[in-house]
Amino acid sequence: MLLTIKNITHHDWVKNAQKFYDYSYTHYWEYSKHAANHVGAVSENIAFVTKTGEVVGLCNIRIRTLPLGLGGIAYISGGPVLDMHKEDYVSNYLEVLSLLKKEYVSERGLVLRISQRLKNEELMAVERDVFLDSEFSVHSEKNATMFVNIAPDLPQVRLGLHQKWRNILKKSEKSNLEIISSDDDSLFNDFSTLFNGLLASKSFKVEHNEQFYLAVQKQAVSAERFRLSVAYKDGEAVSGILFSVSGDTSVYILGATNDIGRKLGAAYLLQWHVIKLSKGAKCVRYDLGGIDKINNEGVYKFKARMGGGESAMALTSQFCSGFRGKLTLVMERVHQLYKSIKAV
Repeated sequence: MLLTIKNITHHDWVKNAQKFYDYSYTHYWEYSKHAANHVGAVSENIAFVTKTGEVVGLCNIRIRTLPLGLGGIAYISGGPVLDMHKEDYVSNYLEVLSLLKKEYVSERGLVLRISQRLKNEELMAVERDVFLDSEFSVHSEKNATMFVNIAPDLPQVRLGLHQKWRNILKKSEKSNLEIISSDDDSLFNDFSTLFNGLLASKSFKVEHNEQFYLAVQKQAVSAERFRLSVAYKDGEAVSGILFSVSGDTSVYILGATNDIGRKLGAAYLLQWHVIKLSKGAKCVRYDLGGIDKINNEGVYKFKARMGGGESAMALTSQFCSGFRGKLTLVMERVHQLYKSIKAV
């Protein structure tokens, strides 16, 4: 299949994105634009098109350049988006990587860097072979995640939960908690209070906080909005979950629970609520948003008891060629060294 790269409008992007099973929030139009701005990059959205005009793939690229056109990095998060459950997935992937290398490496002099979306291990292994065949090298790995299979009927999904997890869920269901869900920005104030309380008590950092997602939400079209569910006890917000639903997978993004919510098991009830909403949206799996069994053992156990399976590590692969590409990698290492010295 001979494909070409085409620029795509926002309207056509959203319309076509719905047919891809691997469509994820990291490719949402507004999310990608804000994520690029966050690191001083620009966001480009392209489509891969056949001779007859059929869109068989989409891709968002975040581009950060060096001064005077001396290079830079073209970064693709969790993509490209290509999976339509067809037999030509691998051949299309190989052709798409060839097109990306030509456009962003050969013609623009950039380093092409692509992070792999966490998904089932078989497909991830296939993609690793595709990157090897396309002469990409491994740049880094990121933590695995847990996937809960939510394709079966809800009673079967519930039986897959650990007995202790089910017991707390059952108790929480009797706690008279009210859950409100929305895909606009109406619940963000309550969630922000919960989330900032969590940050203050746990002293950890996130790449994007709830204010980042609120800024995205205010500009996103309905098909690319995040979803927020908040549990209330006597009118007070006690727990909240921010998540996405797209393609065949829902993804847990941020969550927070206060002391009252922890006593009532509100996080358990909310997770079960999100599973039910995800099934209603035709998702077949729920991505629990990453795991770290060494540095965050408590959260790891909570997620492990939801009956999910641990994914493989996801690779970030890169392709570099020519003077500008090599200069980019040198400058990146110098910048990282400077930051590490400054932090001492």
